[in-house]
Amino acid sequence: MFNFLKGPGGVQELLRIAIPIFVSNGAFSVMLFTDKLFVARLGKEHLAATMAGGLTSFASLSFFFGFVSFSTAVVAQYYGSAQKKLSAATTFQILYLIVVFYPIILCFIPGVIIFFQKIGHHPLQVDLETSYFRILSIGSVFTLMRMSIASFFSGIGRTKIVMFSSVIGMTVNIPINYILIFGNCGIPALGIQGAAIGTNISSICMLIILLSHFLGASNRREFQIDSMFNLDMTMIKRLLRFGFPSGAETFLNILAFNIFILLFHTYSSDVAAAITLVFNWDLLYFIPMLGLSVATMSLVGQQLGAKNTTEAQRAVRSGLILALCFAIGAGSLFLFASRFLIELFVTEEKENYFLSSVNLAIDMLRITSLFVIFNAFSMIYSATLKSAGDTIWVMRTTIIVNWIMLAGELILIKLMTVSPIHAWLFFVVCMASIPVLMYFRYLKGQWLHIKMIN
Repeated sequence: MFNFLKGPGGVQELLRIAIPIFVSNGAFSVMLFTDKLFVARLGKEHLAATMAGGLTSFASLSFFFGFVSFSTAVVAQYYGSAQKKLSAATTFQILYLIVVFYPIILCFIPGVIIFFQKIGHHPLQVDLETSYFRILSIGSVFTLMRMSIASFFSGIGRTKIVMFSSVIGMTVNIPINYILIFGNCGIPALGIQGAAIGTNISSICMLIILLSHFLGASNRREFQIDSMFNLDMTMIKRLLRFGFPSGAETFLNILAFNIFILLFHTYSSDVAAAITLVFNWDLLYFIPMLGLSVATMSLVGQQLGAKNTTEAQRAVRSGLILALCFAIGAGSLFLFASRFLIELFVTEEKENYFLSSVNLAIDMLRITSLFVIFNAFSMIYSATLKSAGDTIWVMRTTIIVNWIMLAGELILIKLMTVSPIHAWLFFVVCMASIPVLMYFRYLKGQWLHIKMIN
């Protein structure tokens, strides 16, 4: 009866990889949550600025995030095929590419600042989101390097190391952010800038921990790391061939989503605060869910590398079972405890100040309870197809849906001036189509025959 629990590709094996990533991403969620909680005490313009500045920072880096995180699949396939040294070589090539990417990232800063000035936000919010974005962009090199090493350990299934680094990062981040935001220990209050600086400091701490394990003696012996430092143009070309669509998909989809959020901000500061409150909780669900998708990508990739297609499909089913359970739990919480969750962000002295934002956010969070179900299936099927190298199809499909959504939102918000609730419902309906399309792609089985590694 419970055969799906044990054995290769079963729920237990997936949980072994996924639970540490849950904890790791949960720690990251807590860092984001407490950042917003601290910043909310400064005012709704500050809260909205962390949303706009943070999402825009993520959007500008999203190509590189998508490209770097895809290396999990390549590392997993090499590891599954018993080519361990090439798993390490993959990570080194990613690190070399990050050095090339960083100057490009810095070139985005002036253009994004002009964008903030032209989008129509409140002048105070523009100043706040500009400084927040600039500081996060400067520290992005540490974030990308941390992601590359974390992707290595996720790909080989040793996710406890990633968990340890993330928990330490959270432990450092929360007190540092409190001190930098509000001022303490002889340090002046830096407000929203302090939140961004604290985030960069925690990224550096996590990177140091991951590097110490990656370059440790046992890892150097097992993966022959001392002989894997060389630049390998053949491997870089292969990484670009499969990783570029993954990066482009992430960038274009996050760009569409970011513009969608900024469109919501043009309603009013109350609506901007409301959607920020909703996404604080959505992120708390999304980031651990992302951990499950990474674990699925790792396990499916390992089985494909070992040519075990039956176990690979079993791993997909295990991912879907866990994703559904997690989404039902989160969706129920969003549906039945929405008022409690939203009002956690509002202090008594600012209750009237946030009143209209809170009422709108409660309705939007209830609608989000449907979104999390669709999103769960979408993330597992996406991870599965990417683990096999079917990145072009995933890129093409998700980009089409997301940009159709954005075009519809432009018409609804700017031309038809519909209410924020109706605009939010349209977003959820569009997102529901993605897992359906991915399901049919999965059933065709073409992903089982793609050759991503030698």
